[in-house]
Amino acid sequence: MKLEQIDIPGLGADAKAFLAREKKLLINGEWVAAASGKTFDSIDPATEEVVCQISEGDAADVDKAV
Repeated sequence: MKLEQIDIPGLGADAKAFLAREKKLLINGEWVAAASGKTFDSIDPATEEVVCQISEGDAADVDKAV
């Protein structure tokens, strides 16, 4: 998702920059992408618009974390 695509009224520049970054999983003190490479949409319940995409952890990621 590109920063210019995020158009949420009242959202500051820092929040927009955060939402534009790739969302990863925190495993063993490091930010990593999901082992599967899959992501899912985070949806604003008020507008039903996609806010950002988040790494979709699965069993392989849980095994890595545990």
